Amino acid sequence: MRPIYPLIVTLEDWYIFGTKIATEVERHARNKLSDLGIDPKIVDISPFNVCSVSDFETISQILITSDINSIIQKSVSEECKGWTLLSVATKYFADSDVTIKRNLFPNDLAKIHPSLV
Repeated sequence: MRPIYPLIVTLEDWYIFGTKIATEVERHARNKLSDLGIDPKIVDISPFNVCSVSDFETISQILITSDINSIIQKSVSEECKGWTLLSVATKYFADSDVTIKRNLFPNDLAKIHPSLV
C-alpha cells in the first residue's frame, strides 16, 4: 500500500504546534471521521499535518531536493512531535543549494496589491 499524507492547508497560520489546540483538532478530526463511518484509527496510520499556505509554499521548495516521505516520517516521529511541518522541513531537509523564495509570484501580488510591493 502506498503511503497517504493528509495535509490541511489553511489560509492563515493556526499556531497549533505543541499546544492544546493540536490535540483538539485531532480529537475533532477523529470524531468527524467516526461520524462519517470511517475508522478514526486511520489517523494513526496516516497522521495529518496542518500548515498555512505560506508554510506550504516554503515546504514545496524544500521538496525540490528532499522527498515527502522523509519529511512526513520525521514530522510524526517522537523527536519532532508538536513541531510544525515547516520547522521539521527547514531543520532537517533544507538544502543549502535551494534558495527559498518568500514571494513566489511577485508579479501577481503587484497586480492584486500594488501598495504591498
